Amino acid sequence: MIKNKKLISIGLIALLIIIVFWMLGEYRGEEIWTQVKKEKAITVAKVVKFEYPTKGTEYNLFYNFNLEGKTYEHFLTTTNQNFEKLIQQSFPIIFYKKNPEYNQILITQDDFKKYDLSYPDSIKRLVDSLLK
Repeated sequence: MIKNKKLISIGLIALLIIIVFWMLGEYRGEEIWTQVKKEKAITVAKVVKFEYPTKGTEYNLFYNFNLEGKTYEHFLTTTNQNFEKLIQQSFPIIFYKKNPEYNQILITQDDFKKYDLSYPDSIKRLVDSLLK
């Protein structure tokens, strides 16, 4: 009986530790994106590849951008299969000045809104025409 209580206590402590680390990670992630909003820079990224999932319905849209002689390659996970039509198109990208690894390509109106940026008519027309 005492052994079972000890095992349960150890299990609860382990679970609590996992929850604390998960919460810290979530907080850190939100903190970074808050910093991106405060210390943002914008450049242009090019969509270079679209991958279909092996299972499920999430697709990966790959893009890259150059900054000070270095090429950064990232991807956006989306459920919109029509994003495949965006290959070879260029879009603005917002990134954290101190670390460009924290970035987001800006395609939809919601993407721009998230960073309090106006949605350019030229991007709207391009996206609307390609994603019909």
